[in-house]
Amino acid sequence: MSAVLRHAFTTCGYSPFLSFEVADLQDSVQRLLQLGATLDGPIKYPARGKVAVLRGPDGHMLSLFEPGDNARS
Repeated sequence: MSAVLRHAFTTCGYSPFLSFEVADLQDSVQRLLQLGATLDGPIKYPARGKVAVLRGPDGHMLSLFEPGDNARS
C-alpha cells in the first residue's frame, strides 16, 4: 500500500466522499436524516441548483445535488 493511502486511512476525519444527483433535494435530505445521517452545514442554493452535504451514520460524507431548471439543458 502506498504511503499516501496508508496516511489517508489513519488521518483523523478521513472519509470517502460520495456525490449524487437527486430529483428532490429536500425529500432526499429528510430521508437520510431519518436513517441516521447528519447535515454538515446548511443547504446551499448556488445558481445551478441546490446542494446539501451530510455525514452518514457510517462516517461517509454524502453530497447531494438537485439541478435547477436552468442547469437541465
